[in-house]
Amino acid sequence: MDELYNQITKTSSAYFEPTLDYVIVKFPRWNFDKFEGCDSTLGLQMKSVGEVWPLVVLSRSASKSLSVLEISRNGLGADAKYWTNQDQILDRLKSPSWDRVFRIYDAMRIGIPKKTIYEMTGIDHWFLSQMEELIVLEHEMEKYNIHELPRELLLEAKMKGYADRQIAHLTRCWESEVHKKRLDQG
Repeated sequence: MDELYNQITKTSSAYFEPTLDYVIVKFPRWNFDKFEGCDSTLGLQMKSVGEVWPLVVLSRSASKSLSVLEISRNGLGADAKYWTNQDQILDRLKSPSWDRVFRIYDAMRIGIPKKTIYEMTGIDHWFLSQMEELIVLEHEMEKYNIHELPRELLLEAKMKGYADRQIAHLTRCWESEVHKKRLDQG
């Protein structure tokens, strides 16, 4: 942080004067496939095999972090790897696990109230609200195909860290079509 400069003043270090819209989010990587037979419940014992620390706005940070963890995900969601069974999701939310962030996303996606998720996980309302904003954005994008997708909505998705592949999934098209649309729009 001492090497990064405040984006507003351009003179002082972000270590002492960070701009308010940027955060560092640490996402550990767990690879329980490497350790057959080990308990995948998270606790005090260190089981992480790596981590990523992006410095961007929270929604982009989450998406970018999760896409580079080598777990075959394109980000937090919009990749057809959702769980939809409410009982399985609620059961998984009861205890910390390597995929809990995805299960929280799945819970919100199928309409489980944020209050219920908070009561089960203890995760701060602010973080849950940030995730909820992504779900709302995805539901809005799913109303369109790539040719009808409003420029503002595409821009918002990109600003929130969605990859072209995720946008393609939401708008039922090829990734190359999303890329072309972005280039055509400038």
